[in-house]
Amino acid sequence: MQNCCVRDLPPRSAARISPTELGRVGWLSLLAILALVVVLAGCGSSDSDEPVIAASDEEAIAEDAARSETEADGDESSNDEPLEEDAVDEVVPDGELATLAFVLDGDTIELTDGRRVRLVQIDSPEGGEGRECYADAARDTLRSLTVDGSEILLVADPLLDDEDRFGRLLRYVYAEDSNINVDLVERGAATVWFVDGVEGIFAQDLLAAATRANEAQRGLWGVCPQTPFDPSRGADTGSS
Repeated sequence: MQNCCVRDLPPRSAARISPTELGRVGWLSLLAILALVVVLAGCGSSDSDEPVIAASDEEAIAEDAARSETEADGDESSNDEPLEEDAVDEVVPDGELATLAFVLDGDTIELTDGRRVRLVQIDSPEGGEGRECYADAARDTLRSLTVDGSEILLVADPLLDDEDRFGRLLRYVYAEDSNINVDLVERGAATVWFVDGVEGIFAQDLLAAATRANEAQRGLWGVCPQTPFDPSRGADTGSS
C-alpha cells in the first residue's frame, strides 16, 4: 500500500481589520440594534391601542374626510330644487276670511266692513256711463258665482301690489274652494290683464282659461267679437 504524500499547505492568512474599520463596524452594529429596538417598540401595543399613522397617511385621511363632507353638502343642495312655475300655480297661499256685502261690477266687490276688493290679474268691461259691451253680463256672472252675506277667502299675491291707486285690495277671491278670478276668465266674463306686464302666481292658469274661452267664443269673446286678446292691456270690448 502506497503511502499518500500529504504536502504541507501554507496556513490560511487571516483577514486583517484595521482598528479604524473595527470602530466603524461597531458603530454600524450599534445603530442597527437601536433601529431594531425602535421598530419593535412601534410594532408593539401602545397604551391607547391606536395604530401608528404616518404623516402622509394623516394627510390622506384628512383629504378623504373633506371630500366626503363636500359630497354630502352637494347631495343636500341637490335635494333643494326650486319649484317649477307649474307647481307654484297649484299652491293656494294663506288668505283672509271676509264677508261679502255685494258685487259692484264684473271685477269688484265690497265687504261688510266697507273695504272694496279688486279681483287681481283680470279685467271685465266697465258699466255705468259709457257702458261697454258685456258689462252687465260680466257683473251678473260674478253675482252668480258668489252669495251676498257669505264668507269668502281673500288671497294676496306675493308678486303683486297689495292695493291699487284707489285703495282697493288686490286679491284672488275664493268661494267654496273655487278661484273666482279664474272662473270669470274661463266663462268669458273677463279678460286677463297683467298690469305693467307683471305676472302673478296664477298667471298660467289665467292664460290657459282665457285661451279656452277665446277659442270657444264664450262670453264677451262671442258677443263682442272685436275684443283684442292682449294680456298687457285691459278689456276693450267697445260700447254696448
